[in-house]
Amino acid sequence: RVRWGGAQIVGGLRAALPSAGESSNMEMPLEEGYIYGREPKKPSPVPDIQSMFEAVGVPTCKLGELPHPKDWYAGAKERQRLRDIEMEELFGRKDELRRGWVDLVMDGLGSWGERVDVIRNTGGPTLGLAELLARAAHERPFDEERIDLL
Repeated sequence: RVRWGGAQIVGGLRAALPSAGESSNMEMPLEEGYIYGREPKKPSPVPDIQSMFEAVGVPTCKLGELPHPKDWYAGAKERQRLRDIEMEELFGRKDELRRGWVDLVMDGLGSWGERVDVIRNTGGPTLGLAELLARAAHERPFDEERIDLL
């Protein structure tokens, strides 16, 4: 139920509002906190961020301290170089898989295309009916009853 202009919309239909002297049982509640007669949803609780960090292995440390020892940071460039090499290998493998998949799909589409061409080039069971109708219409053009029957 929604009020709109000088009418009330109930179930998608517009009905005139009762006059000032009449009472209506279709009035919306005027309680504080309700929206269109319904109580709004309660907000979801705040997530526990620290537990989420612990679950995924984010290191914890005091503010201003490094989470790893300094010698770990010294090997960062070498680790990045190795990651780059691994990424290039993975991109190459991904490209090989993609090309193999495309070859399989193209072979499948080619075989189905050949099947469609064979079916399209054959006459089919309705070819004889079409010839019969054409012959009947040509030989007896005024026999409309027979032509309609065929």
